[in-house]
Amino acid sequence: MAIYDEINSVLEILPTVHKNVLADYLQLRYNISPGIAESSIHKAALAHACFEQEHGFISHDAKVTITSRDIIRSRAFRIALEFMAPGEIDFVPRHILDGRTVGCAMYVMLSPTPQQLQENPAAQARLVEICSFSQGNEMAFSYMLAQKPISAADKQVIYRIGIVDPSFRVQYVKKVGFMMFIPFANGSYDFKKEDIINMDEASRWDDVQ
Repeated sequence: MAIYDEINSVLEILPTVHKNVLADYLQLRYNISPGIAESSIHKAALAHACFEQEHGFISHDAKVTITSRDIIRSRAFRIALEFMAPGEIDFVPRHILDGRTVGCAMYVMLSPTPQQLQENPAAQARLVEICSFSQGNEMAFSYMLAQKPISAADKQVIYRIGIVDPSFRVQYVKKVGFMMFIPFANGSYDFKKEDIINMDEASRWDDVQ
Protein backbone atom coordinates (compact mmCIF):
# COMPACT_ATOMS: atom_id res chain seq x y z
CA MET A 1 0.00 0.00 0.00
CA ALA A 2 2.90 2.39 0.63
CA ILE A 3 3.79 2.38 -3.07
CA TYR A 4 0.15 2.98 -4.00
CA ASP A 5 0.15 6.02 -1.71
CA GLU A 6 3.41 7.20 -3.24
CA ILE A 7 1.95 6.93 -6.75
CA ASN A 8 -1.07 8.93 -5.61
CA SER A 9 1.13 11.63 -4.08
CA VAL A 10 2.82 12.08 -7.46
CA LEU A 11 -0.46 12.13 -9.40
CA GLU A 12 -2.02 14.68 -7.07
CA ILE A 13 0.57 17.19 -8.28
CA LEU A 14 1.24 15.84 -11.78
CA PRO A 15 -2.16 14.50 -12.94
CA THR A 16 -0.62 12.42 -15.72
CA VAL A 17 2.82 10.82 -15.93
CA HIS A 18 4.26 8.38 -18.43
CA LYS A 19 4.68 4.98 -16.79
CA ASN A 20 8.38 4.83 -17.67
CA VAL A 21 9.10 8.03 -15.75
CA LEU A 22 6.87 6.99 -12.86
CA ALA A 23 8.82 3.72 -12.70
CA ASP A 24 12.08 5.70 -12.66
CA TYR A 25 10.74 7.68 -9.71
CA LEU A 26 9.73 4.56 -7.77
CA GLN A 27 13.13 2.99 -8.38
CA LEU A 28 14.82 6.02 -6.85
CA ARG A 29 12.36 6.32 -3.99
CA TYR A 30 12.45 2.68 -2.88
CA ASN A 31 15.72 1.37 -4.38
CA ILE A 32 13.85 -1.29 -6.33
CA SER A 33 14.47 -2.89 -9.71
CA PRO A 34 12.81 -1.66 -12.92
CA GLY A 35 10.73 -4.85 -13.03
CA ILE A 36 9.36 -4.39 -9.52
CA ALA A 37 8.60 -0.72 -10.20
CA GLU A 38 6.68 -1.57 -13.37
CA SER A 39 4.82 -4.39 -11.63
CA SER A 40 3.87 -2.06 -8.76
CA ILE A 41 2.35 0.44 -11.19
CA HIS A 42 0.37 -2.31 -12.91
CA LYS A 43 -0.93 -3.63 -9.59
CA ALA A 44 -1.87 -0.10 -8.49
CA ALA A 45 -3.89 0.31 -11.68
CA LEU A 46 -5.65 -3.04 -11.10
CA ALA A 47 -6.55 -1.82 -7.60
CA HIS A 48 -7.84 1.48 -9.09
CA ALA A 49 -5.25 3.44 -7.13
CA CYS A 50 -4.41 5.00 -10.51
CA PHE A 51 -5.54 4.53 -14.12
CA GLU A 52 -3.74 3.40 -17.26
CA GLN A 53 -4.26 5.62 -20.28
CA GLU A 54 -3.30 5.53 -23.94
CA HIS A 55 0.33 5.82 -25.03
CA GLY A 56 1.60 4.41 -21.72
CA PHE A 57 0.40 7.19 -19.44
CA ILE A 58 -0.76 6.80 -15.84
CA SER A 59 -3.32 9.23 -14.47
CA HIS A 60 -5.08 10.28 -11.29
CA ASP A 61 -8.50 10.29 -12.97
CA ALA A 62 -10.21 7.52 -14.89
CA LYS A 63 -10.97 9.45 -18.09
CA VAL A 64 -8.15 11.58 -19.45
CA THR A 65 -7.26 12.74 -22.94
CA ILE A 66 -3.49 12.75 -23.37
CA THR A 67 -2.12 15.95 -24.93
CA SER A 68 1.28 17.31 -25.90
CA ARG A 69 1.40 19.03 -22.52
CA ASP A 70 1.32 15.62 -20.81
CA ILE A 71 4.26 14.50 -22.93
CA ILE A 72 6.26 17.61 -22.04
CA ARG A 73 5.36 17.34 -18.35
CA SER A 74 6.62 13.75 -18.21
CA ARG A 75 9.89 14.71 -19.86
CA ALA A 76 10.26 17.59 -17.41
CA PHE A 77 9.65 15.20 -14.52
CA ARG A 78 12.32 12.86 -15.88
CA ILE A 79 14.77 15.78 -15.80
CA ALA A 80 13.62 16.73 -12.28
CA LEU A 81 14.55 13.25 -11.06
CA GLU A 82 18.20 14.17 -11.66
CA PHE A 83 17.87 16.39 -8.57
CA MET A 84 16.32 13.68 -6.37
CA ALA A 85 18.48 11.87 -3.83
CA PRO A 86 18.01 8.07 -3.67
CA GLY A 87 15.40 7.22 -1.03
CA GLU A 88 14.32 10.86 -0.67
CA ILE A 89 10.91 11.19 0.98
CA ASP A 90 8.25 13.61 -0.33
CA PHE A 91 10.41 14.79 -3.24
CA VAL A 92 7.40 15.66 -5.40
CA PRO A 93 5.25 17.61 -2.90
CA ARG A 94 8.29 19.38 -1.44
CA HIS A 95 10.14 20.29 -4.61
CA ILE A 96 7.90 20.07 -7.71
CA LEU A 97 5.50 22.69 -9.00
CA ASP A 98 3.63 22.13 -12.26
CA GLY A 99 4.44 24.91 -14.74
CA ARG A 100 1.67 27.43 -15.37
CA THR A 101 3.35 30.02 -17.57
CA VAL A 102 3.80 29.90 -21.35
CA GLY A 103 6.62 27.52 -22.25
CA CYS A 104 7.36 26.47 -18.67
CA ALA A 105 6.70 22.78 -18.05
CA MET A 106 7.81 22.49 -14.42
CA TYR A 107 9.57 24.23 -11.55
CA VAL A 108 11.94 22.40 -9.22
CA MET A 109 12.66 24.16 -5.92
CA LEU A 110 15.95 23.11 -4.36
CA SER A 111 17.08 23.99 -0.85
CA PRO A 112 20.82 24.34 -0.14
CA THR A 113 22.45 21.04 0.71
CA PRO A 114 24.22 20.61 4.07
CA GLN A 115 27.54 20.69 2.20
CA GLN A 116 26.61 23.96 0.45
CA LEU A 117 25.59 25.50 3.77
CA GLN A 118 28.84 24.37 5.35
CA GLU A 119 30.81 26.03 2.58
CA ASN A 120 28.56 29.11 2.58
CA PRO A 121 26.11 29.68 5.47
CA ALA A 122 24.30 32.25 3.31
CA ALA A 123 23.73 29.80 0.43
CA GLN A 124 20.36 30.41 -1.19
CA ALA A 125 17.68 28.07 -2.48
CA ARG A 126 17.67 27.54 -6.23
CA LEU A 127 14.76 27.49 -8.66
CA VAL A 128 15.15 25.25 -11.69
CA GLU A 129 12.76 26.24 -14.46
CA ILE A 130 12.27 23.51 -17.05
CA CYS A 131 11.01 24.89 -20.37
CA SER A 132 10.08 23.26 -23.65
CA PHE A 133 11.07 24.42 -27.12
CA SER A 134 8.87 23.27 -29.99
CA GLN A 135 10.73 22.52 -33.20
CA GLY A 136 11.66 25.67 -35.10
CA ASN A 137 10.74 28.23 -32.42
CA GLU A 138 14.16 28.61 -30.81
CA MET A 139 14.52 32.27 -31.74
CA ALA A 140 10.93 33.35 -31.07
CA PHE A 141 10.64 31.67 -27.66
CA SER A 142 14.01 32.84 -26.37
CA TYR A 143 13.30 36.37 -27.67
CA MET A 144 10.07 36.38 -25.66
CA LEU A 145 11.98 35.35 -22.53
CA ALA A 146 14.57 38.06 -23.19
CA GLN A 147 11.87 40.74 -22.97
CA LYS A 148 11.17 39.95 -19.30
CA PRO A 149 13.60 41.78 -16.99
CA ILE A 150 15.13 39.67 -14.19
CA SER A 151 16.97 41.19 -11.24
CA ALA A 152 20.64 40.47 -10.64
CA ALA A 153 19.71 38.66 -7.42
CA ASP A 154 17.23 36.39 -9.20
CA LYS A 155 19.77 35.56 -11.90
CA GLN A 156 21.90 34.01 -9.17
CA VAL A 157 19.23 31.51 -8.14
CA ILE A 158 17.22 30.79 -11.33
CA TYR A 159 18.50 28.01 -13.56
CA ARG A 160 16.70 27.23 -16.81
CA ILE A 161 16.82 23.88 -18.59
CA GLY A 162 15.39 23.41 -22.09
CA ILE A 163 13.59 20.32 -23.37
CA VAL A 164 14.40 20.21 -27.07
CA ASP A 165 14.07 18.18 -30.24
CA PRO A 166 17.23 16.40 -31.53
CA SER A 167 17.26 18.88 -34.45
CA PHE A 168 17.41 21.82 -32.01
CA ARG A 169 19.50 24.78 -33.23
CA VAL A 170 21.29 26.27 -30.23
CA GLN A 171 22.84 29.05 -32.32
CA TYR A 172 19.41 30.69 -32.66
CA VAL A 173 18.75 30.86 -28.92
CA LYS A 174 19.32 34.06 -27.00
CA LYS A 175 21.19 33.91 -23.71
CA VAL A 176 18.22 33.99 -21.35
CA GLY A 177 19.43 31.93 -18.40
CA PHE A 178 19.60 28.41 -19.83
CA MET A 179 22.25 26.26 -18.21
CA MET A 180 21.64 23.34 -20.58
CA PHE A 181 19.43 21.92 -23.31
CA ILE A 182 18.36 18.28 -23.21
CA PRO A 183 17.26 16.55 -26.44
CA PHE A 184 14.51 13.92 -26.30
CA ALA A 185 13.96 11.66 -29.30
CA ASN A 186 10.43 11.35 -30.66
CA GLY A 187 8.37 9.13 -28.35
CA SER A 188 11.13 8.96 -25.74
CA TYR A 189 10.96 9.81 -22.04
CA ASP A 190 14.66 9.42 -21.32
CA PHE A 191 17.80 11.11 -22.57
CA LYS A 192 21.48 10.39 -23.07
CA LYS A 193 23.76 12.51 -20.92
CA GLU A 194 26.29 12.72 -23.73
CA ASP A 195 23.66 14.53 -25.85
CA ILE A 196 23.16 17.35 -23.32
CA ILE A 197 24.18 20.79 -24.61
CA ASN A 198 25.76 22.73 -21.74
CA MET A 199 25.93 26.52 -21.81
CA ASP A 200 28.55 28.90 -20.45
CA GLU A 201 27.68 29.76 -16.83
CA ALA A 202 29.17 33.27 -16.89
CA SER A 203 27.33 34.48 -20.00
CA ARG A 204 24.02 32.61 -19.80
CA TRP A 205 22.02 35.78 -18.89
CA ASP A 206 23.74 38.16 -21.34
CA ASP A 207 20.58 38.90 -23.37
CA VAL A 208 18.34 39.65 -20.36
CA GLN A 209 18.41 43.02 -18.62
